[in-house]
Amino acid sequence: MAALFTRMSRRINPWRVDRSAREAFGRSFTALYAAWRDSLQSADPWPGDTATVTRVPAGWTAAFPRYAADGQLRYVADNARQTPALCGVTDSGRCRRFGRRNSVDANTLLDDGAVVAAELDLTDPYTYRSELTWQRGRRHRWLSEGERLAHPDADAATGRLVAVRTRVGTTDLVLLSVDDPYGRPLVEGTAQANWTEPRWSHDGTRIAAVRWEAGGRSAVVVLDTLGRELQRFAPRATDRRDRLALVSAPSWMPGDSAIVFASDHDGIPMVYRGDLRSGGYAPLWRTATALRHPSVSPDGRELAAVELRAGGWAVVTRTVPPLPPLADGPPAIDGESWPPAPPTAMPTNPSLEPFRPSDTAHPMWWLPAVEAVGDGGLRIGAMSGGRDVVGRHSWSATFMRDVQRPEWTRRIGYDYAGLGNPILSLYWMDDWDHIGIVNRQGGSVGTLSQHDATLGVSAYLPRPRVRLTTYALVSTELAFRSYQTQPENLLPLLNSPELEDTDLFPRLGVALGFSTLQRPGLSISTEDGLAASVFVRRRFAEGREGSATLEGIAEVSVAKSLPLPGFARHVVALRAARGATGSNSSNLFEVGGVSGGVLPLLPGVVIGDARRTFFVRGFEPATQVGPHAAVLSAEYRAPLVRVSRGVGLVPASLQKLSVLGFADAGSSWCDVVVETSTFCSSSRAPRGWIGSLGGELAFDTALQYDVLYRLRLGLAKPVRGEAAAARGATVYFTFGSTF
Repeated sequence: MAALFTRMSRRINPWRVDRSAREAFGRSFTALYAAWRDSLQSADPWPGDTATVTRVPAGWTAAFPRYAADGQLRYVADNARQTPALCGVTDSGRCRRFGRRNSVDANTLLDDGAVVAAELDLTDPYTYRSELTWQRGRRHRWLSEGERLAHPDADAATGRLVAVRTRVGTTDLVLLSVDDPYGRPLVEGTAQANWTEPRWSHDGTRIAAVRWEAGGRSAVVVLDTLGRELQRFAPRATDRRDRLALVSAPSWMPGDSAIVFASDHDGIPMVYRGDLRSGGYAPLWRTATALRHPSVSPDGRELAAVELRAGGWAVVTRTVPPLPPLADGPPAIDGESWPPAPPTAMPTNPSLEPFRPSDTAHPMWWLPAVEAVGDGGLRIGAMSGGRDVVGRHSWSATFMRDVQRPEWTRRIGYDYAGLGNPILSLYWMDDWDHIGIVNRQGGSVGTLSQHDATLGVSAYLPRPRVRLTTYALVSTELAFRSYQTQPENLLPLLNSPELEDTDLFPRLGVALGFSTLQRPGLSISTEDGLAASVFVRRRFAEGREGSATLEGIAEVSVAKSLPLPGFARHVVALRAARGATGSNSSNLFEVGGVSGGVLPLLPGVVIGDARRTFFVRGFEPATQVGPHAAVLSAEYRAPLVRVSRGVGLVPASLQKLSVLGFADAGSSWCDVVVETSTFCSSSRAPRGWIGSLGGELAFDTALQYDVLYRLRLGLAKPVRGEAAAARGATVYFTFGSTF
């Protein structure tokens, strides 16, 4: 790998990865992948093995099959069409969902029908932790907090649990219960040995677990309930003396005289039987690819595992054949000493220095910046940014100058995450607008430039969780507005003293929101949840005649998936937004336009539209303007085709295509008549709702291999209001999602 990276870094075009791979490994990545793919697609069952039965076809992820007391088989799955779940195997080979899971980890089934599982969740914006949960039917609760527990297994007779607890640098085995989720240590890990995958024996007197030792050695170890070692199975690799075998996933057979486990010491991960009386072991289940997570049915007649296939992992079973006694096995270390573990380099006299963010928060990149000005002008400049190595301090800056006027545009932001939560932000941004100045004869004599600059401070308080994310944002801003003319001597001649002063506009805003929306891996949009937000802002001195105004915006969206054919689930989504401000406000709501995002393709070349709260596709932006606004949108989203292809190893690919049909409606209005207002005077015609129907084709793409973008090609037909936009239809191309 070092040779590969060296060759890539020397190339002007580092994306010639295949050429670099041929030089480093002798074969290109494309050839290596094709050989691996073909080996899976053409893999036949092991010669003579006709007992394997496919219970669930190959999918993205299937793991940890377990038998319930009644013999029903359950497993944990992530099929990427839905969020992970505990599944029961149906007669048709489908997943019968018994409960949503935050992650794919072991589930243990209790005799009373409850399930204890390990699930990941965020404890703060930066930290994932694994804890135990208890579930029966729709009831779901966390058993532990801050214990970092995983891989639980239950003793059916007593309800005792054994699980893996993670500590700094190691893992332990702990005994606990549903009523006492903190328990006691069974065996403590060290820097030289970690523990994982414990399983109770049927009589509750022993536990089989996997021990990983320094240097990569692994073994299945049988312990008593005091943590004393009774037996060990540690096969050595048979294909190469210097290769370390991987041993995993022990499971007890009825009678507790033997266990099954997975091992790759013969070159391919297969299932082996180990006899606790003799210490011998022998192959029990072979495959041409790989088997993992074996489990034995309560009556001992059936084995379950997951098998690697070209389309992913399949849940498979087989009948347990007659098992002859095993001869005495080799010693615990298989008759040979382990290869020496590599030495651990530890500093003898570490030199600790105070952390200085300036050491790593220097500019990490730069790009040219080019931006078009509304009156046909151009701004040019540069942008840069950086962050320290631990992510406490980050900054970005863009500086541009108008090529025709002595005007600078600056956008500077700084974020401080050293408090953990909240995240503090300080920002400065300014912009220019231009209006032509004409004389009494209508001839152009110059330009009036309005300079708006904003200094802001905000505190963002997120509480992200897998199932429910909430956030709060408090911001305060000080806006500056000034004017200048080109040529400069025009400003006094305009006879407007207010243009010669700099106006200050304080602002204070608060936002609250939450979301339960889900996003499976293959989904075409968020689904199966609800999201809502409220934003309130007080603008001081920005109303007419310097009055203060209060504005508020509320949004809510809901999405429900439908189990219809396709690589992803179909989705029905609804959205509503409502905005209100004072009739004396000079900052009114605009209804109309397309909502999405902006994607810079090249400096000065962008595609897309800004995100709009009150969008109605098919109408021009600001078709209606007023102090009150409301919109409603409904979408039906359907998967079209999953492409997942690029061109060679160029860092860009087309992931999937989807289609949607939509209906938008919106309106703005005035609650009182204000004769001095442009939009709320009595001479304005009454405004009703505007509405449109249409559809979109969405292209989900990936750049730099894993940065996802959505491009949308749409057609919208106005059907109500504003003379139905002259009875025409609008074709648009934009970037990002609507909602």
